[in-house]
Parts: sequence; structure tokens; C-alpha cells
Amino acid sequence: MTDLRHYDVIVSPAITEKSTMASEQNQV
Repeated sequence: MTDLRHYDVIVSPAITEKSTMASEQNQV
């Protein structure tokens, strides 16, 4: 379970970053 938690902590910020970049590209 701890592994999944660490995975979540690492992946979540990456997903947020990608969606933010995608949103910025869409706006432009």
C-alpha cells in the first residue's frame, strides 16, 4: 500500500503539470 501511495504522490503533480501545460496550449 505504501508503494501505491508513493506512486500517487509522484504521479499526481506530474498529471497536474501536464494538464496545466495542455490548458495553456489550448488557450493559445
